[in-house]
Amino acid sequence: MKTLLVGALVAGFSLSTGAIAAPLSTYQIASAGSDHLVSKWKQEVRGKHFRAAETIAERAIAEHPGDYDALMAMGRLKDYMGNYTEAASSYKKCLAAKPDDFDAQVMLAHAYLMDGQYDRSKQLCEKLQGHPGRSAAGAWYRSELETTLGGALGLKAQREGLWAMLRYGLGVRKHFERALDLDGDNPRAHYALGRYILEAPGAVGGNARKGSEMLARASRMDPEDWVIRGYYCRSLIKIDSPNAKEQAERYVADFGSLSVPRDSFHDVFQLGR
Repeated sequence: MKTLLVGALVAGFSLSTGAIAAPLSTYQIASAGSDHLVSKWKQEVRGKHFRAAETIAERAIAEHPGDYDALMAMGRLKDYMGNYTEAASSYKKCLAAKPDDFDAQVMLAHAYLMDGQYDRSKQLCEKLQGHPGRSAAGAWYRSELETTLGGALGLKAQREGLWAMLRYGLGVRKHFERALDLDGDNPRAHYALGRYILEAPGAVGGNARKGSEMLARASRMDPEDWVIRGYYCRSLIKIDSPNAKEQAERYVADFGSLSVPRDSFHDVFQLGR
């Protein structure tokens, strides 16, 4: 089943009384049966009313301090909105509720990556490779660990220059390929490998057209992810595709209300206006 971003946000707050065998202090919303908060939050997320969803998550956390699922929901929401420092803060609070939790640490490493803290993300991912809960974790989280580690290595190399890219390039690709092997329905794994192929030098497997094709696939899998869609549009610009303007216009229509996509993909917005 494909893990769409908005669907993942909704699933992150899909709780039901008695459905989770865990201490009540960790899952207070489930134990309290606060279905009204869960239902309203899911409704706002599905409608892409993220500020309203944020208010509901804040209320849930205020009423049920330390609830793992409410904190995870807030982290995923902040992540989607591009507030990666605040996302990391929520994931750290998840770890206060469930110390050493594998899933929360994967999401924390992802937040570090998106915030440009490549060394910190890399170190946490490498530590999680030996985590005792790794083998029992869901396929998406195991795949996301490989995606995030490859991303941290690749972007660190890109920041350090051509020689670093040549040194780490093939290793980065192997992490992305492993991520796809672990979960072929993870759009971010398709995106990561597609972006790598789009941007890498030819000596380590770079091919702009092939990369654009992979980004198109990732975009179809998760059309709600503004990062994936933004890089797909950017790939079309790079290969001088006749579809670039149409896709850029759709991007502006879908994500123009969010400030971070406007800042991150100004070239796409310039073409799509």
